[in-house]
Amino acid sequence: MFKRKNKRGRLAATKEMLWPSMGWGRYFKFLMAKLKRISISSTTESVASGLSFGWFISFNPMLGTHTFWMLGLAWVFNANFLAMMIASLVGNIWTFPFLLWTSLQVGEFIAMMLFGDASLSFLQNIAWLQEMSWFRDAGNNFILMLIGWPFIGSLLYAITYFPHYYLVKNVKEAYQKRKKEKHEARNQ
Repeated sequence: MFKRKNKRGRLAATKEMLWPSMGWGRYFKFLMAKLKRISISSTTESVASGLSFGWFISFNPMLGTHTFWMLGLAWVFNANFLAMMIASLVGNIWTFPFLLWTSLQVGEFIAMMLFGDASLSFLQNIAWLQEMSWFRDAGNNFILMLIGWPFIGSLLYAITYFPHYYLVKNVKEAYQKRKKEKHEARNQ
């Protein structure tokens, strides 16, 4: 019932994904309208939690796993998955260097507090890791990011939840009010 009349080929679908034919401005308006529609049908807490978890996931250094993390968080915490996907657009090609650097800095701080140094030297004593020369640089930084991202993500979740909650609540109330006014205008 809701399918395209002329099915789009794979090449055309890929092209549309990379560069929307409707233009970027209209594409973002479409995303906001979709978010507004979802926020009306979902609970305010679910949408606010989804938006905040989107920020949370953006700091995850395991870049290929964000969707799986979002599915798990949406299931466990009953958060709105689509709101989470839209909010995770915070993490994009332009912002990932900053987000990962922040995760690294927080991870180094926590490692300094827990272990006394950020070199994670206790990991260097594991025999099979000594054979991997790349581990000392890239692996050490990756582990520090893995240590840091839950803390910075949780902090951002706590900071962004209530603004998102009141934003969604106000949008829902405005929608209900406008819907009621239209209904009353039709009945007169």
